[in-house]
Amino acid sequence: MSKNQEVIISLSQIIRQGVNSWLKISPEERINLESQGKNFPNYLANYITQTGAFNLDNLNSILIVMDQGIGNMIMLTPTLKALKLQFPETKITVLCKKPSDEIVRGLDFIHNVITDINQLEPNAHFDLGFMSFWSQDYRRLFGVNLQKLCNRWFEASNPDFNVHESLLNFEMAEISGYEGPMPEPQCA
Repeated sequence: MSKNQEVIISLSQIIRQGVNSWLKISPEERINLESQGKNFPNYLANYITQTGAFNLDNLNSILIVMDQGIGNMIMLTPTLKALKLQFPETKITVLCKKPSDEIVRGLDFIHNVITDINQLEPNAHFDLGFMSFWSQDYRRLFGVNLQKLCNRWFEASNPDFNVHESLLNFEMAEISGYEGPMPEPQCA
């Protein structure tokens, strides 16, 4: 088992433990927590952070994978901006399809935009990788190879279609510790 596989399995176990911990909280207490702005994603992010399994100190590079269209990319931009606000010195690379690359190409908080996995440097390495829940094509074609490029890897899955896409994407920022308001969607 590779180090990356161990991190993914370990994180999956910790997330399950965090979910179980949340579910053990009484409904009244959950309502109280949510009224204080401590919703489930924040609770889970704090739970994960407390375990130390998802230590994001010295984060230099993030890979974000989104292989769908223009609208989906626009709905990802608040998350991209929040990640940059959370980690201002971190270089964010977006792997996406054309023509959605034009949405993020030129945004000042994006370091690099690539539309082909072969455009990655031969020794490319990322401290953190996120695969959005709309990345089924890239997950199937490149998932294992992309995971190998990242110290830590997070795959969003099983979206709740009752929740707006931008909020589902935003969980990436919340899991990373971002606590500010959601930035507005943007186009370059």
